[in-house]
Amino acid sequence: PKVLVSDAMASAPARPADLLAALEQVRCMPYEKVVIRFEGDPFGGFRSEFCDVVDPLGSPPLNIEVGHHGRPLAIAHFAGDMARDMAAAGQPAMIDLLKEKLVSAFGSSAARAMTGGTTTTGGADPFIRDDYAYARAGHAAARDAMIAADLAPLYLAGEAFHTSLSATAHGAYLTGIETAHRAARAMGQEAVPPDPLWLPQAA
Repeated sequence: PKVLVSDAMASAPARPADLLAALEQVRCMPYEKVVIRFEGDPFGGFRSEFCDVVDPLGSPPLNIEVGHHGRPLAIAHFAGDMARDMAAAGQPAMIDLLKEKLVSAFGSSAARAMTGGTTTTGGADPFIRDDYAYARAGHAAARDAMIAADLAPLYLAGEAFHTSLSATAHGAYLTGIETAHRAARAMGQEAVPPDPLWLPQAA
């Protein structure tokens, strides 16, 4: 939504005024993630889908997934102003903050077991411009208007365009499949029924 109301994408004819009005009520929240990979299990068997590391005398609390689904990963979630500020500070600063939080919670063995890290960069990408979409209070219908808009030959997909799975990767994936098939049919190409479980065949 944020890209559509910006100057990052031009279209002819211009986007309808009612669509632009709807898009003004569907905003995108800054949201970034940091992932650190580990060798072994520095968490002593601890697993949590949502773990808040709180420092009452220091930096704000940080939400972290620890060893979720048995993977040797810690994934931190940054939202709102914190996501914007940390993204501006850069990837090394984001990774360092997660390292600091993990060491404060699990001790120095966590630092010794770290083997690499990375971050998302959605806020800095001019064709993403933040991450999860939400409708402003009192404007839930704006999302439905945005989804229903006919912009052919422009076809849009993403978590913001799913009627019930917004803010999820699978919502983005499912709308991508559906939209790709709709665009193919509009171009006269044969398109088999969408299969959300499809995977490419190994070579």
